[in-house]
Amino acid sequence: MNPPPPEPSKPTSAETPSSNALKFSKRQLVFAFGIAGVSDVVGAFTTPLPPIAWGVDFVTALLLFLC
Repeated sequence: MNPPPPEPSKPTSAETPSSNALKFSKRQLVFAFGIAGVSDVVGAFTTPLPPIAWGVDFVTALLLFLC
């Protein structure tokens, strides 16, 4: 008969998996919120024109990925 498998080791440090999450610089966060804010303002006026709103959304997504 085989012995039971050993229990997986638990981290001994204070770090948890959630503390290893992505961290963004303040510069990136400022740009991201600025881009999102401008997009919301422009989007509020383009609601009656869906193709323009789609373009605004596309440009917003592009800018957020680049920043």
